[in-house]
Amino acid sequence: MKNQVLSVRKVLSASLVATLLATTSVGSSAYAASKKVYATRAVNTFESAGMPKKSSDEKRIASLESSAKKEVAKLGKNYRTLKGRLTNRITTQHNKVVAYEASEDKVEKNATNALKVFQSFEGKVTAKTTSSEVTAQYNTALKIINSLKYSDVKASYISKLNATKTKINAKIAGLQVASISKVNDITVYEGNKVTLPKTVEVKLVNGQKLTKSVVWNTNGVNFSKAGIYTITGTVTDVNKKVTVKVTVSAPVKVSNPTEFVQTQDFGYWEDAGEGRAAYNVGFKLNLAKLPYIKIKEIQISLVDKNGKTIASRTATGSQILKLQSDDQTYGGLDGQLSAAFTQRDAAATNEWWTSTAFDFSTPAKAVITIKDTENKLYSVENNNPTGIPTGPVANSESFVQTQDFGYWEDAGNGRPAYNVGFKLDLAKLPYNMIKEINVALVDQDGKTLAQRTATGNQIKQLQADDVTYGGLDGQLSAAFIQRDDAAANGWWTSSAYDFTEPTKAVITIKDKDNKIYLVENNNPTGIHTGPVANSESFVQPQDFGYWNNYDGKGNSAYNVGFKLDLSKLPYNMIKEIKIMLEDENGNSIATKTATGNQILKLQADDVTYGGLDGQLSTAFIKQEAAATSEWWTSSTYDFSVPKKVVIQITDKDQKKYVVENSNPTGVPVLE
Repeated sequence: MKNQVLSVRKVLSASLVATLLATTSVGSSAYAASKKVYATRAVNTFESAGMPKKSSDEKRIASLESSAKKEVAKLGKNYRTLKGRLTNRITTQHNKVVAYEASEDKVEKNATNALKVFQSFEGKVTAKTTSSEVTAQYNTALKIINSLKYSDVKASYISKLNATKTKINAKIAGLQVASISKVNDITVYEGNKVTLPKTVEVKLVNGQKLTKSVVWNTNGVNFSKAGIYTITGTVTDVNKKVTVKVTVSAPVKVSNPTEFVQTQDFGYWEDAGEGRAAYNVGFKLNLAKLPYIKIKEIQISLVDKNGKTIASRTATGSQILKLQSDDQTYGGLDGQLSAAFTQRDAAATNEWWTSTAFDFSTPAKAVITIKDTENKLYSVENNNPTGIPTGPVANSESFVQTQDFGYWEDAGNGRPAYNVGFKLDLAKLPYNMIKEINVALVDQDGKTLAQRTATGNQIKQLQADDVTYGGLDGQLSAAFIQRDDAAANGWWTSSAYDFTEPTKAVITIKDKDNKIYLVENNNPTGIHTGPVANSESFVQPQDFGYWNNYDGKGNSAYNVGFKLDLSKLPYNMIKEIKIMLEDENGNSIATKTATGNQILKLQADDVTYGGLDGQLSTAFIKQEAAATSEWWTSSTYDFSVPKKVVIQITDKDQKKYVVENSNPTGVPVLE
């Protein structure tokens, strides 16, 4: 077809050029011939008259010349006009024929006929040729060109299509469509596959019938749910729309399902094979009322306490036949069946069941749902699981053992940590059976201070490190540093931790059978106590003494100044600043404390007034009641004379920096 189209276009182009050349030649020859004829007439008339003897003879000759010139001019103008029109019509017809890809023979025939007319026209021009004759010749040629009609093109095109089995051009075919066959409504039961028709019958205006494919738009449609859906499709080639109504009928729940199926045992099964635990769900079919041949689907689901389905096993088709065969073999066809749910990382299918993944979460309910071939639904539940284990296994220490637990001066970047070590017995508890590892720090009141948890890919990363650094010996550890916020990395998901001192570490491991292994270490070692030995290199005491009229209103105060070395102890690492006035017996007589946002406020003032030089101070005034401001939380103070000030700073790593100033100045002498 492609080669034929190119050939058509080539013929048309050649014909058009030849035709236009012929038209130009005819016009020029006719103009020249006419001019010569009229010029000869004028000369002959002049010569036959001789020299004009009268003025009337001169006027007659002049009139003949004038008439000849006008006729020649008129003939030339008419030719130019008609040539332009003819050129436009030939071009239009040429484009139309190319667009519709008409057959070669039709194009060649018309182009040749038109060309012959113009080629013969020039030979017919005589001295007597008139404008009306030129117009007649034009109309004759135009009639031949216009004889190539659309109906001829269409018939030729369709004929060629049937021969080559190619598709009809959408533009032409669309104009031919008279009707499209109606798509019948579809009704299916919920859970059955919906099959939309692939083709429709298209009838053309000439009576021809074609079978065309349909592309259906099912975006956003879920045929698995009951409902009525109207689907739109596009018929290929003709670009027409069709619709189909699909009704998905929900199964009808029977009101007395226990007459057809009854629940039986449901509970924890310690060993369902290879030492793996399972939740087993038993049930019994009343085969007299619900024989296997009428059963379309059996589904067993485990549901948690929140009503969420956590696992399911489904049998259909040949799987139901396999269950029937086993019932015959092991129960004499008594209808007794069961489904055991083991932990599964991924969905799976065997001869009996198609099973979802199951993380072995504890179920609160088992639901047995059966659909029959008449779209009836039988659903029964067992809400009383038995034998579900609670708490850790009795011999947890044979699976995981505690090791080192204590203060670690430098866990990286000079930061301390509490490190908790433990060892897995990989022969009994391999990594691929571990679901979760949780390490927790607990204080003396039993409160959890911090946790680090590993699951999924984090456990795989711990395993990889164990291979790299320990040769897969099961030795693991978790280091707890101070954290303002929760965080996660490739190994652990960690809670926030203010670095409060722990008294116990608890290691809890859950396996994929939901067994819990719990061990504790109640003997932390190397816990840091007391202030750091070189506190003065982090904070230095400065001015300390009596300040008369500190507020300009006659009120006095004891002012305490100190300076932080921010390169060693930056504000963002400070947890608490505490200033204490003590009397001569070492008793505390007043305190001022800054934490959290108060420290941020002190930092902001340091930026504003000191350019962040670490210089800070606080003034102790007489205070009848405790009070809190943006900067400090202050105790009561009866304005007793202090003998010493103690500056104690606690950082977020729980280190304490303590310095003193025992030399108050300017203290008034009481008489």
